[in-house]
Amino acid sequence: MKTVTIFGIGDDLIEIDGDLGRREFAAFLDKTLLFSNGCRVRVSYDPEEHCWRTELLTPMLCSVIKHSLCSASNDDDTDRLTIAGDFEWVECWPIGDPNHDDLVEEIAASNAWKTLTMQQLLTVWRLLHGHSIDNLPAEETQ
Repeated sequence: MKTVTIFGIGDDLIEIDGDLGRREFAAFLDKTLLFSNGCRVRVSYDPEEHCWRTELLTPMLCSVIKHSLCSASNDDDTDRLTIAGDFEWVECWPIGDPNHDDLVEEIAASNAWKTLTMQQLLTVWRLLHGHSIDNLPAEETQ
């Protein structure tokens, strides 16, 4: 089991820190973080509250260790979500389903994706398009 903390910085960066190292993603729009086990976390910036919000979309695939919410009373401008799961990598996607061309472009640009088999890529694609990990054939979830 690995643990990571997800939070925002300023109004344009998402940070991930923990057992996967420290990663930064540019975030001019809301994003979905996709972990290798299918876990997904939505990260969005609320310009009215000047606050980053985090939401675990797949609670069956990772565990929430701690979720502290941003608050004007303590001058914290970000939620901090710490999760644990059986994941090896994380990538950042725009919110919503990427179309086929966007998916191919992202896969080609990302070093983490280059180590996946075609079967694993198909599993990721299906997860991104709303299929439950429970509904995938057994060979795709291994």
